[in-house]
Amino acid sequence: EMRAEFEAMVEKGRWPGFVSCAFTGEGRLENCVFSCAGGKADVARGGAMGMDTIFRLYSMTKAFIGLGILKFVEKGQLRLDDPVYKHLPEPVAGRFREPRVVVEKADGPSTELAQSALTIRQLLTHTSGMGSDIATGLDALTRKRTRWESMYEDLTAAVDEGRIRTLSEFAEELSKLPLWQHPGREF
Repeated sequence: EMRAEFEAMVEKGRWPGFVSCAFTGEGRLENCVFSCAGGKADVARGGAMGMDTIFRLYSMTKAFIGLGILKFVEKGQLRLDDPVYKHLPEPVAGRFREPRVVVEKADGPSTELAQSALTIRQLLTHTSGMGSDIATGLDALTRKRTRWESMYEDLTAAVDEGRIRTLSEFAEELSKLPLWQHPGREF
């Protein structure tokens, strides 16, 4: 069933190809219970995707962070519905305790108090209200981009250019920006 779903994505032109595997094991990845590959590894030359194809992966940190968070949940060290500020140092925690949301008013842009604080669950499901500098590709074709999402471009550039070098510096600068929508409202 999973392979059929993956193949459908290739047939629809959403993916050029895929490699998938699933493991089980208590505490470590010890048993491969499913694996498959399909589609093209090289669209221009028509090379087939195989289990041994080497290619670059994007956005894999999301999977690892999600796994790490769920391990903390499993150990009772945090809850998915915890407010994010509960796990941050001051003064960043204070800004995430009562985040602001940018709103369009008749006399120009303004901010208002968010309807709620951000939660761990919202960060994991991309419903926290934070915008992003959307890259080209599939997201750009299907996602609404408001002019307020571009307010994160300077933050992204500061990281790319080395002006922000640590996670604490990034969190500090991110906490100063308003959200582009109320937390939990939409993806």
